Amino acid sequence: QMSSYKEHIAGNIVSLMQSCPTEAVSTRKELLVATRRILATDFRKGFFPHIDALFDERVLIGSNYRQHSATSNNSQSDSLRPMGYSTLADLVHHVRSELSLLQVSRVIYIFSRVIHDPSQPVTIQTTSARLLLNLVDHIFHNKDSNDHIGRDLLVRILDTLVRKFGTLLQFMLPALQESAQRKSLEQEIDELSCQKSLEAELMKVKCESDVEGSAAVPMDCDAGSSNVEKRNENDTAILGKRKYALGGSPEVSDTVQEVKLLIKPMIMGLKTVIWCIKNYNNRGQDGNKKGKQSSSSSNASEDRQQLTHLERTLVVEYLKLALPCLQIFKWDNNALKDISVDANKTDFREVLEHFAASFTVLDSFDIERTIGYQLPFIFDHILKDSDLLTLPQHLIVSNMSVSFHFCEVLLGFLVGRMDELSECDVTMYLIKSGSQTVDTLHSEGNVPDRARKAYTLLRLFKIVFQSVSLFPENEVVLRSYLQTLVANCLRSATQSSVPGNHFYLLLRLFRSIAGGKFELSYKELLPLLPTILNALYRIYVSTDDENVRANLVEIALAIPA
Repeated sequence: QMSSYKEHIAGNIVSLMQSCPTEAVSTRKELLVATRRILATDFRKGFFPHIDALFDERVLIGSNYRQHSATSNNSQSDSLRPMGYSTLADLVHHVRSELSLLQVSRVIYIFSRVIHDPSQPVTIQTTSARLLLNLVDHIFHNKDSNDHIGRDLLVRILDTLVRKFGTLLQFMLPALQESAQRKSLEQEIDELSCQKSLEAELMKVKCESDVEGSAAVPMDCDAGSSNVEKRNENDTAILGKRKYALGGSPEVSDTVQEVKLLIKPMIMGLKTVIWCIKNYNNRGQDGNKKGKQSSSSSNASEDRQQLTHLERTLVVEYLKLALPCLQIFKWDNNALKDISVDANKTDFREVLEHFAASFTVLDSFDIERTIGYQLPFIFDHILKDSDLLTLPQHLIVSNMSVSFHFCEVLLGFLVGRMDELSECDVTMYLIKSGSQTVDTLHSEGNVPDRARKAYTLLRLFKIVFQSVSLFPENEVVLRSYLQTLVANCLRSATQSSVPGNHFYLLLRLFRSIAGGKFELSYKELLPLLPTILNALYRIYVSTDDENVRANLVEIALAIPA
């Protein structure tokens, strides 16, 4: 019976919000609570005609709210804005399929500001990020004749979330580390205070038991106790003056967990955003459009799917800003340290796989201009954390097209750095292929950088070579570098004092193309057979090391013939 009054109920609530004074914070808060309860029922449809009025923040949280909240110390004032934005987010979530692009633009403007507002709780920022990602599907399938409007909205969402990673990297993560250091310092001061208090009490007991000099010594004991108290007060005052980049002093465990919950949906949703931007001009084609498009050239179709320079720049920024932020998933919720807990490693690898999947929607040109140009950046981060090898591994095994193009740019990068294999022999780590040995190499502080570089290069070469068995089409890429790889390995092996890395690389290379599947690679390698056998023989007779001789025999037997 009351369903016929849903429009009147919603209209009256909006009217009350419009007429409610700014200083009546408690009244406005009760209105928001009532609105949220109504939005959980079918009566929420009554608010749909009033959505434009609620987009006005003066109606939602009051006019001149910032000036009023700055002069008010009421805790209700601090919770009003988060409650107002979360209420609006609930309403937009239910009505998003009926919004026009102009209204969607207003939603993106409002909640982009919320995401970058440091005074808002992280939970509200997470809600805002999820809301923007929920709008992507509606924007992609809109019926507006102007393709530029919807695509620009998607780019605005991408820009907002990418810049949020920059804020997290520049402010939030350092603030969390500072908070952890502060908490550790407070614990040390508490322990020191307890120790000094105990010493003071023991000194008093000793002084009281001493009959002689009882008039003088207790004064010194009291003085020592007061000095301890003054020191503790000074330490507390120093700690009290420390500020946080984002304001407030929340518990470290809660904040770390909240930031994880903020980063994870952004990582998972940005793959869809990038795909929608890339394929926006080819969306929702009917039969006539498909017929017209089939008559156009394939080059024109590829041009329509390529990213613009601005969009490509945002993808590069996403790679450079988000990759360091992923390290928070290796932090413990109670202490900001890298730990070896399996649960945290599982979360880290899961998020890293979603991050890598964001780049699998790119074509060859965009892969070269984004990931290809940033391979030195990725390589440097892999040197710091071997778990980031998941990123190139995922791109190699994702699908045939991405694997082919990424294999091409990665192999070109690796061949250009082959000279670094001559600086340190790391084959002993590669022979022991267990994950524990891998982590040991990258975690040991006494391992030189050149050893880490050589080890990482060989691991990446191994990933490329193994991709040939998974995607035979990658053999075309490997074939173009085959003679260069063999010639560089043989030359460096004869000139270097540590040829083990080059022997390992040759062995892996020959095994990857063995088995009679790649006739064209055999033909490419055939002119080099006399040179290969002659070089291996000269090295064999010039050394007395039995391990080196065994490796040479193994390489000779693995040569495709």
